Amino acid sequence: FNIHDCSCDVYNFVFENGFSEEAGGAILMSGDDGMLTAERCIFSNNRALNGGALLAYRKVELEKCIFTDNESVEAGPAVGVSRKTDIKVTFCEFKNNVSRYGGAIANAGRLIVSESKFEKNTSKDCGAAISSTFSFLPRSINDYGKSTSLTVVNSLFKSNSAEGEGGAIDSSSQTEIRDCLFDANVSSIKGGA
Repeated sequence: FNIHDCSCDVYNFVFENGFSEEAGGAILMSGDDGMLTAERCIFSNNRALNGGALLAYRKVELEKCIFTDNESVEAGPAVGVSRKTDIKVTFCEFKNNVSRYGGAIANAGRLIVSESKFEKNTSKDCGAAISSTFSFLPRSINDYGKSTSLTVVNSLFKSNSAEGEGGAIDSSSQTEIRDCLFDANVSSIKGGA
């Protein structure tokens, strides 16, 4: 799906085996306006250069969604977040996703995660579960007008691994983490959690 300059609500939908050579293997949320709300959706085995399952340029709310076995070459195999974007993730699960940056989510916008699980995600560079910085995304999907920030509350990070830094989270943005559990995450260089 390419959702451009409009709002879209998606409920109880399965996005499987999607592919894009560029962005958003299942969904590309683009344009100057609009919002995506996805609830109780499954994103599985989707592939793209950035945003293997979802690449968001606009506001997104995800609730009770499952992201499994998604892959991106560069950033965000489950979710890629551009700097124009506010995204809220609640009661979601991310498992077995693979990317260079951000094993589940690559954030260059403003990301709030709560009551979610990140398990067995892999980053070939930094941020096995979440990478939060503007530097890894190409200029074409960045807008330098907003600051990058990450808030994570009441979430579980288990058995994620990074070949670089950040066995669970790698962040060079404003970051707040509260009431989270980190278990058996691994980094090859530094920052096991």
